[in-house]
Amino acid sequence: MTALVAYEHIITLEQERTMIWHRKWTLATWLFIANRYLLIGFIILSVAPTTSSLLNSGVVGYSCAPAQVMGTILDILQEVVYAVFSALRVFALWDRNIPMTLLVLVLTLVPVAVDIFEFSTGHRRLFSATMAFGLSPGAAFKFSKYSAWCPQAG
Repeated sequence: MTALVAYEHIITLEQERTMIWHRKWTLATWLFIANRYLLIGFIILSVAPTTSSLLNSGVVGYSCAPAQVMGTILDILQEVVYAVFSALRVFALWDRNIPMTLLVLVLTLVPVAVDIFEFSTGHRRLFSATMAFGLSPGAAFKFSKYSAWCPQAG
């Protein structure tokens, strides 16, 4: 997956430069940039190894907290981008129907609210942007960077 994302970003960099960076900055432009570079950040964080000194620091439960926080922030930001993209699609396909657009936006922001609540209370995350890759919430957590880096987080 990481190699595929890197390859796609490399081969489309010239197109991005001409079609995105040299045009007027609109909501669609900001969404494209956020989607593209949040994914890069998410992939880098997912494959970046932690050092053994972090994992063996002796502070039980907190040795990998920065990685968990950054991963959660990137996941939540990706979910917001997905929600806005979904709402914009409905807006375009339903002939600029504002009530339907707002309904889709609110419903697709529910996982964001739940994730923020769950993270702030210290519970396991219920939703994850990794669900977009075809994993169920349980499998997404099991195979996520959190369970690999932080055995005490699971």
